[in-house]
Amino acid sequence: MTILPRFTVEITSILLNKKSVGYTPYPAISSGIMKKRKGDTKTVQKEQIKNPTEPGVKEKRTRRSWWGMFKYSLLLLVPGFLNHAALYRQLYDIGWKQKIFMSCSGRGPPTVILDAPTGQSSDAWTLIEPEIAKVCRVCHYDRAGLGFSERPFVNWSEPQQAKRGKLSTSERMVEDFHRLFTLSSDQPGPFILVGSELGAVNARFYTQMFANDISSVVLINPLVEGMFNEEWKKLWLEQYVSSQQALQFFAATGLTRIALILGLMKTPFQHNLISLNVTLRQKHLLCKPAHLSAAVDEFFFLNESLAQMNTLRKLKPFPQSVDVTIVSSDLFDEKLSRELNQIWSAAQDQISNVLHPGSDRINLSGTSKFALLQHHNTIVNVIKTHLVKWKKKQAKHSKSL
Repeated sequence: MTILPRFTVEITSILLNKKSVGYTPYPAISSGIMKKRKGDTKTVQKEQIKNPTEPGVKEKRTRRSWWGMFKYSLLLLVPGFLNHAALYRQLYDIGWKQKIFMSCSGRGPPTVILDAPTGQSSDAWTLIEPEIAKVCRVCHYDRAGLGFSERPFVNWSEPQQAKRGKLSTSERMVEDFHRLFTLSSDQPGPFILVGSELGAVNARFYTQMFANDISSVVLINPLVEGMFNEEWKKLWLEQYVSSQQALQFFAATGLTRIALILGLMKTPFQHNLISLNVTLRQKHLLCKPAHLSAAVDEFFFLNESLAQMNTLRKLKPFPQSVDVTIVSSDLFDEKLSRELNQIWSAAQDQISNVLHPGSDRINLSGTSKFALLQHHNTIVNVIKTHLVKWKKKQAKHSKSL
């Protein structure tokens, strides 16, 4: 008989107050004790009949139960704290007393750099980065204020600070990006930039500013200058900005934490391949008002970022030496009206046919919201294609020398 069935039988016998094989009922425990001197008999009997519900016994049991709960709490909480501590160790100082979170893996050159969708942390790439790391170096980072990056302190009395772009706009993000990857960490170039939504705007902006650093660009569901007509502006402010403001309020008041505990709220990334660590990080960020405040600003100033991109494009043409692939979903959001999704679709045609003629176009089913999760394999293959192109160019260049 194995240990577990024997243990089960004995526990059952205790509950039924019956004998079982290998089990001696409670009164018989005293058989060994009764061999003591007769003078100790009364003491032994008192110990036997001591009521287990007396205050002293209750107090001991209470202390043991609390200590057990505390130990199990440590087992649940310590891994999370350690995980967050590891993330904070990967902060890079980009100057102006500002630090940005970045994590890299794999070997380069080149270096693939992933820039997340509007208002999201770099966990958006959780299914894509590990696959890219198998073939080359890949980095993801959190834009200022998002995720585990610090929200910048602005001292407008300093001349250099005054010259910097407005917070949460592409101009400022691209400057942070450049300092992070070329000065603070010096990643091996050239770069293959992969951006989604606002991250795609930043990728285009950076490429036009620092063309010599870039090998190719992958734009996933890019937001496009000109698509924000009055109807889209109204939608953006009333639906997307307002929802982010509500999340910030819930986090500040503690309602988000309660909703997560009760299972009334889910993290933005839902996929059977997502690890527990990522889910715990996302729960942490949903309860972090500073992260959500930065997300609100990115949504609120998005139209200004697109205006900056439009101005730069008029001043400086996009470099012809950079390969571009546009990856577009059928719909921006299934909850939008047919007219608004048609405007979205027209913007995707404009960026692939007019703004970047000759670029490759990949169409995805579904909505942009879940593209990085539902179509992660397709996106990985697109990035690998650009890596192969770069290697062929390098081989050709080496033969010509």
